[in-house]
Amino acid sequence: MTRSILAIVLIASALAEVEECQGGDGEEASLLQSMAVGTSLTTGALPQCEALSQTDPSPCPSGGPMNTALYCVYNQACVTGGQVGCVEQTGCQYKEPQKKCFQARLVANPVAVPAIQTTASGSGTIEVTSDSVTLTSISWTIPDVSSQNPVIGLHIHDGDHSQNGGILVGFCGSVDLPPFSGTCPDAESATVSAGPVNGQGCDLGNAAQGGPCVDAKGTTAATIQGAAAEILSSPNSRHDFYLNLHTVNSFNTNKAANGGHPNPLGLIRGQLVAKPC
Repeated sequence: MTRSILAIVLIASALAEVEECQGGDGEEASLLQSMAVGTSLTTGALPQCEALSQTDPSPCPSGGPMNTALYCVYNQACVTGGQVGCVEQTGCQYKEPQKKCFQARLVANPVAVPAIQTTASGSGTIEVTSDSVTLTSISWTIPDVSSQNPVIGLHIHDGDHSQNGGILVGFCGSVDLPPFSGTCPDAESATVSAGPVNGQGCDLGNAAQGGPCVDAKGTTAATIQGAAAEILSSPNSRHDFYLNLHTVNSFNTNKAANGGHPNPLGLIRGQLVAKPC
């Protein structure tokens, strides 16, 4: 006898919608336990639910990003609609795209970069989703920037205000630094207001591999999705990440101060501070 065994509560565009599942037995249905938390869904499913799991997005119809983090996303007997948070017959559960935004005020940092003395300044805003990291705006005032001393790199690095970490996300670069999405906008101009610039994961190897990146070459963490996940999951972006701007002169000055060896130090930098999107 067909009976209602489960209600899935979801949040989409601030509207709650309830889908009911028909069929199956009560024990199986009890394994799928979803509850709304903000605009995301989490589960309290039991380990036995793994047998019902479908986290491979390849057979899923298009319609939104998969919530692959849930190890139990459906009841085989449950048939619902395909909106955000709903469970398809295929076992494909969609989620609200996560997005966070940040700002960084760029100035010289004599603690982390003692070789640099400058009055240059700048600012940037950054938008992060599960699949992208975008420098939505970048501005700077750097008096000595010119065709002989262009801006040659903009990156998000791992570290706090006193640290010099590897590159997590690269936006642009030239000369001695990796190009990522290409030459930095208006790189030879002393005063700039530009953007957006798309970020790329740093897949050039970590320090142990002789590279400038945080993560090892060829790993998932070195992709833009891996970098985005690290930023989105950080409980304290101000402590964990900074935006760094490099010029030819700053690269050469820091290299000379490091015994002729290149390093990740730049001209001006600023920690990522969360802001409304």
